[in-house]
Amino acid sequence: MISVQSIRPSATNAWQFYSIMFFGIFIGSWAAILGRFAQAEGISTPVIVASRMGLGTLVLTPIVLRYYLPQLRQMTWRDWVLASFGGFWITGALLGMFYSLEHTTVLITNIIGSTGPIWVALMEKFILRTRLNRMVYIGLVITLVGGISITLAAQNTASIGHNPLLGGGLALASAVMGSIYTIVGRSARDKVPLVPYLWLMNVAGMTVSFALVWGRGDSFLGYSPRGYGAILLLTLTAQLIGHGIHNYVLRRLSATTVAITSQLGTVISLILAFVFFHELPNELQIPGMIAMIVGVTFVNLVRSRPAEHQPSL
Repeated sequence: MISVQSIRPSATNAWQFYSIMFFGIFIGSWAAILGRFAQAEGISTPVIVASRMGLGTLVLTPIVLRYYLPQLRQMTWRDWVLASFGGFWITGALLGMFYSLEHTTVLITNIIGSTGPIWVALMEKFILRTRLNRMVYIGLVITLVGGISITLAAQNTASIGHNPLLGGGLALASAVMGSIYTIVGRSARDKVPLVPYLWLMNVAGMTVSFALVWGRGDSFLGYSPRGYGAILLLTLTAQLIGHGIHNYVLRRLSATTVAITSQLGTVISLILAFVFFHELPNELQIPGMIAMIVGVTFVNLVRSRPAEHQPSL
């Protein structure tokens, strides 16, 4: 049997795994930036999401057909339904995030959207009946205080979008739907390998988003090369490379390390938002944003520890 320690990096090559991890975080931080670039070229949110899911399906299909047909044949109807259900919720999360960008800043969207671990913890408590460490509730309170601070600040400034409350609400809805996707994904991944699951998720998400594009009467044609380039980069970075690296390093580095460093993605996205869009928080928003990042990191830290070391309520 292979021990847990055997898949951890040694001191001589640990820097390689950390380098890969930080590269993945940096790549994933561009999602909202590239989405905003595509929107600036007149591409609607449904077209952005449908293109992202469609390109992801296009890339994964030959891999699945070449290497994973036996696994697909062994899947039950429950496996297919769960994977498709996951695709529905991740599509909803992406739509919420990009619609949020239409109403508020990258800064607000990413800060509120990063609260996913909070909602996963609450769903585990009230839906899956998982016992939570009391420290999770402390992290939740810190995050809520930060969110209230940002909401109050949004009423006193026009610098964070023409409708920051709606944008923040959409970002929150995105975080909740992304959390449902995480819960569904855990159930599906018990039996389905990663690549087939991602492929089925993309196929289901592509079906839903394409139907939305068709229902709205949107078109995939007639946009600028810059707009198409933004969508292509969005798919390659956040959809394929970012998720792939995250799953790769999670098998080789501790969950605690990945949980802490993943919050760097929020910080990097805020820096990129300043560089490209000159977005800056005001003096009332800064404490709230710090509180939200601290609160989410706190929950990640507690939940990534072994269960036997966590006192539960």
